Amino acid sequence: MAPFIRDGDLIHLRNCASYSRGDVVLLRNDQVLLVHRIVSKDRHGVITRGDASASDDPGPVDIAQILGKVYKVSGSGYNYHLHPPISRLMAMPFFTRHVFRNRIVRSLGKIISPLLG
Repeated sequence: MAPFIRDGDLIHLRNCASYSRGDVVLLRNDQVLLVHRIVSKDRHGVITRGDASASDDPGPVDIAQILGKVYKVSGSGYNYHLHPPISRLMAMPFFTRHVFRNRIVRSLGKIISPLLG
């Protein structure tokens, strides 16, 4: 999920009754835990993809495989809260791939996130 979630970051999860396109979720897939974003949803389940990946994960993921929705990411001196409308902006690939690489954005995150809790 780089650059949005990096190795060593702490993710905070919340159980949800339903999941939507753009949600970042923790799921169990073939005995492996993955944090990926939901890119589409249909009657068979959800299609997920890591932000750094160019292609979707293979096959739909059953909702029962989802362990929770990521609502906050904490790292070395920063916290990002995934509350709407910010969570919807995170769903845009350009936003996640380019904005979070910016050092100014990371610095602002360090200042703003303590105010958000």
